[in-house]
Amino acid sequence: MIAKYRGEIFQKPAVIVLSAMICTALWGSAGPFIKLAYQFLAIPINNNLDKSLLAGIRFTLSGIVVLVLSLLRRRTIQSPPRRLLPQLFMLGLTQTTLQYTFSFIGFSYTTGTKGTLFSSISCFFVVLLSPLLYKNVHIGRNKVLGCLFGLVGLLTVTIGPDLSQLFIFTPTGEGFLAISSFCFAISFFSKSITEEYDPILTGGWQMLIGGSLQMVVSFLLGGRLTFNAKGLLVVGYLIVLSCLAVTIWSILLKYNDPSQIAVFHLFTPIFGTLFSSVVLHEKTFNVQNLAALGMVCFGIFLVNFSKSKISPYI
Repeated sequence: MIAKYRGEIFQKPAVIVLSAMICTALWGSAGPFIKLAYQFLAIPINNNLDKSLLAGIRFTLSGIVVLVLSLLRRRTIQSPPRRLLPQLFMLGLTQTTLQYTFSFIGFSYTTGTKGTLFSSISCFFVVLLSPLLYKNVHIGRNKVLGCLFGLVGLLTVTIGPDLSQLFIFTPTGEGFLAISSFCFAISFFSKSITEEYDPILTGGWQMLIGGSLQMVVSFLLGGRLTFNAKGLLVVGYLIVLSCLAVTIWSILLKYNDPSQIAVFHLFTPIFGTLFSSVVLHEKTFNVQNLAALGMVCFGIFLVNFSKSKISPYI
């Protein structure tokens, strides 16, 4: 998948920006293609078990693909140290099983615009939690201002001038998406694993563990799917998407401050809006969205303006 890499390469600003943009573009495309998958596989909007089963299959296969490609590249797979197994399990449980269970259900009970907003607030959790886990990471004025600009940009692209939409809140909609974002934020602290274990294999095991758990539970509770050619093509793309994004993202987190990487996740709804326009033929390209993009970019610049090496408490 990524034949060889050196840590210092992924600390260069240009590489960080390009890599993070690739990840967020891939994640931004996921929403529209998931909706296509629901359409092609005839999954009803209120059938949460089938949606959860689809997510479980997607991530189980993604994890297998990453591990098999690593095996072909190295002719061996380094087993994770036993002391890291509980952390790998928790990473798979939070970033894959719980995150996507809450996300897939949450999107069904809110509007697409608000869903995009609430599913993209993980960066704020990361910025707030980073100082608690890493010795030399401080929130600082730039990070606060950067998050505020990013938040305004998100509000602009998802809510627009009608801020009254923010006060319409449902526990199973916006509430579940906020929980999903918190689960995704927890995964940013996988540095404690990748400092001892390969980040690509970490991503592979995380998806395999979390996806398998989600798939088995969903199937036992009654989830069922009938695949067709179009559905298989879309699911295939989602698998490739997950393999690439999780692999690159894991490497970025290994060599950089999580709070500085997390803020790039603000680009995900921007790309989601663009892909919705192309894939779902929604009219989303306008001055408002361009202004939002500018604010998100400025926010990311502020957060990454002051660099600091980090040392984990854990």
